[in-house]
Order: sequence, then structure tokens, then C-alpha cells
Amino acid sequence: MEAVLSQRRKEMSQAWEDVDRGWHELNQCRIDAGITKPSGSQQGMLRLNVGGSHLNFRRCILAGRKEPSATWALGNLFESVWDDRLPRDSDGRIVLDESPACVKHLIHSLIESSGAAPGSLPRGDTLALDEMVYLPYVARALGLSAYIPRQGMEVVGGTTSLSHCEVGELTATLQGWCPGNPNTMRLLYRASRDGWSPYPFHASCGNNSPNTITLLRVGASQSIVGGFSSVPWSPHAYGGDSIMSSLGAFIFMLKDSDMGGPNSFQPVKWGKRDNNGGCDVVVGASRGPYFGRTDLVVNFNNYFPVTLQAQPYSYDVPSGSTFPNLNGQTITEIEVFQVYSAAATTSSPSKRLKIQGPEDTHGAVSTSSTNTASREANSDAETFGNAIAGALMEERIALHQAEAELEQAHSKAAASGDALAAVYGPEVARGAIDTVVELSVRGTRMTTLRSTLQACRESALAALFNEDKWPPTDKDVDEQGRRLINCSPAVFQKVLDVLRMRKRAAWAASDRELAHVRVDAADRPAFDSFVNMYFPGFENFITDMVVPQGSARSG
Repeated sequence: MEAVLSQRRKEMSQAWEDVDRGWHELNQCRIDAGITKPSGSQQGMLRLNVGGSHLNFRRCILAGRKEPSATWALGNLFESVWDDRLPRDSDGRIVLDESPACVKHLIHSLIESSGAAPGSLPRGDTLALDEMVYLPYVARALGLSAYIPRQGMEVVGGTTSLSHCEVGELTATLQGWCPGNPNTMRLLYRASRDGWSPYPFHASCGNNSPNTITLLRVGASQSIVGGFSSVPWSPHAYGGDSIMSSLGAFIFMLKDSDMGGPNSFQPVKWGKRDNNGGCDVVVGASRGPYFGRTDLVVNFNNYFPVTLQAQPYSYDVPSGSTFPNLNGQTITEIEVFQVYSAAATTSSPSKRLKIQGPEDTHGAVSTSSTNTASREANSDAETFGNAIAGALMEERIALHQAEAELEQAHSKAAASGDALAAVYGPEVARGAIDTVVELSVRGTRMTTLRSTLQACRESALAALFNEDKWPPTDKDVDEQGRRLINCSPAVFQKVLDVLRMRKRAAWAASDRELAHVRVDAADRPAFDSFVNMYFPGFENFITDMVVPQGSARSG
């Protein structure tokens, strides 16, 4: 028994040495990576410089929150482990290179959901429409998607016709067009999944399909067209075609990528002609989605590919529209959705997500350690007796707690590193320095990172901020040392938004499908002039991700 007891104590001693070595290695990794706790920092407050705007709020707003499906980047980044790799301005504020308006809006949502005092941060003006379009992108980048209201309809079953960046805006357009303002689209039929023929189309839709939206992705340009029908796609038993009148029916064009860039087209719908003879839709056993006499027809043949007939007759498509140019082109996807209004849920993000603070974590560790040690003590009691087993149990509880705390420290350090890579990029996470650049844009203070200004490496703007070759002179900076930019602040902010997205797409797989920004029509001439001057030969790097300010059209 003495030998067994000696071996047991030797094993526990080795375990303690392993814990000590683990902490030493973790601390050394932190030192090598630049993770410290700077003296003088207010542990209860976060002081941020977001694109030039200063935000101060309590750390508890972020404490313990987790996103359901993605790394909670903002919370992990600003946890109790401070990191010297975080870019800071001359005042020591952490620089977050994002849209100031969007970040402020998101932080307000967090404050409201946490029940913090309303005066924690001034509310400010309502988010502008052009920023509201960009908000989902910023929220996704920071792991805050749960804290913005859904834009558009909920898409049950998903969609392959629309990218995740555009689904909110384009389904909101469809929602406004459909009678009754439905809030849900439920996938009934997808050609790439269910089959490219009339039979699976009718089997999937049939009598369950009053009030449907059909989406067709067409041609190499990936244009999106479709139609709304209020009658079921159910063929008569005798098998012939039925010409049907459909209350509220319309056809539409959501995207036309041939029109000067993927995001330059404004969605448009066309209602029925007054004299169309009641030919709103055609339903037949050998037919697919069929609107009007020849207006929007899926030609299911006995061979692939399936083509589109787009010859306006029953619907009021104006002359000069690019829609007829799609006639005869290949359809690369068909999706049919039932649209309806589902009961709304009212749970708030703070109620949906489990909040676990540091004290909860400690309690969980203690309970787990005690339970494990108790099971081991029962075995020891049979071998050594109660007195020795009790002493071993106390040491085991302490050992298990130390091991659990070390594991949590490793997890927190890993989460902080992942968040750093997600928000600032893998190079910064590996220790590279991304220089903070303070700007004066016609007197407006803005802050960004050099990597953002050099996202298009061959551009004149990138060259301007290559200070190794072109160091700034006195005439290039103001009295505070900020670089002078002779451009409208509203215009330059949009350029920065595009550059941030382009930069992040290089490392974030979820951002490969880029969002787009909107430029007010009054600002577009100045915007184009700036792009032509600073991105000669690379104008599309910016303009392909910009749409003019405006709303969907109905004609």
C-alpha cells in the first residue's frame, strides 16, 4: 500500500509540475505576442477611436456575450486580456477601422440589450439609409449580426440565387412589391436540387403554392428575373394548358449585371397590361413557371440547358428595357418560394443568448473539479482508508481547479488571437504592425490604418501613403500632424468603406461575396472625380462595389 500511495503522490506532483510548466509556456507566448496589461488603463472602460470618432463605454457591455454561429470577435478582442498588437492612436485609444456610424449604432444596440444606463453613450442621429445598407456587413465583421433588425423577409430553406450580402436588401424590395407585405419566403422548389423538369416543379409546388415568388438566375451575367403569382401552379387533370388570371401578378428584374457593373442596376417590376386578356400566368403539366403569353417563360425541354423566353406581351415592360436581351439565354438556377406572413417573435438578443460572467465560470470550474475529485476519493478510500483519501481529495480539488483554469486561459488566449485575426487580419495577429494614420479631410478628423489606404497596391492613393518613398512634407499635414486630404468627408468615407471591404476579403472567407455601398446622387460627381484621380487604371476596384443612392423602381 505504501508503494501505491507513493506512486499516487508522485503522479500528483508531476501533474502540478505540468500545470506550472503550462502557465510558464502560456505566459511566454503572451510576452512573445505582445499581450500585456498596460498600466494606467481603466479596466472598467473601453476607449475606442472608430474611424476618427471617439467612443467610451463600459466593458461589461461586451462581457461574456457569444454569437450563436460565429466567433464573437468584438467581445473576445476586448476581453480582460489586453493586447499590444491592437492599433492605438496618439491618445492611447484602440483604433477600430470601421464605419463610425455603423459601430456606434451597434454599440447602442448592445447597451440597450444589456440594460445599461441610457446615458452610457449619446444616441445621436438615426442611422442614414446609405449606412443602413452597409450595417449588416459591419455587424458580420464584428460578430454582431444578432443585434441588428432583419432586413427584408426571412428565407426559410435558403437561396442560391441571391448572395448573403444582397439577400436582405433584395428580399426587402420583393416584400414591398408583394400584396399584403409578407415577411417570410419558404423554399418550395430549387431546380439544381429537385430536378430540371416540369414533374419535380409541380410535385414541389402544386396546391401548396398560392402566392409565390419565382427567381431565375440567367446567363453568364448572372442577372436575376422572376415573377409573382397568386394562383397555385397546379395543372388540371386532363393535362392541357390553362390560361389563368392572377390577382396582383407582376414580373420583375432584380439584377442586370450587364448594366455597367454588378451593383449598378436598380430593381424594377412591371405590372399587367390593361388589355392582356387575362393571360397573367399559364399552368400546364408540361410547363414550368410561365408568366404572360411569352413574357417570362421557363422552357423545360427534353434536354439541358434550360432557356428563358423573355418577349414582353402581357406585362407592361417599356421599350428600351434590357429585359428582352435575356431572351434565349441559359437559366442557371430556378427557385420558387411561397410568400406569407408568419407570426413575429419578440425575444431580444440578451434573452436569446446565454450570458456567462467570470463569476459563473469560476463556479462551473469549482463544481466540476469537486465532482471529479469526489469520484476519485471513493476509489482512494477503498485502498488507503478515509483519512488518507480525504487528504488526497483536497489536493486533487486544487489540482483540477488549476488545470481547468489553465485550460480556460489557453481558450481565452486563443479566442483573443482569433478575434484579432478576424478584425485586423492574420498579419497583425502574427505580430506585424499596421500603422495608424490620422487624417484631416477638409477639416474633419478621420482615422484609418495604412493597410486600408494601400488595399489597392498599384493605386495613386497607396503610393501617396508609402512614406518610405514619399515622406510627407509640412504642407501635407496640419498643425496636429494629420495628413491633409482635399476631398468631401462624405465621399472619402465611402472610399474607405470600399477599401476596408476589399482588404478584409483577402483573409476572411465569409467576405468573399462582398457587400456594396451607396453614394448619394449629389455626391457621385465628386466621388467619381476622386476615384479617377487616385485610382487611375483601377477605377473598377472601387466603382464595382458602389451603387447610386436611390430606391427600387416600379414601371
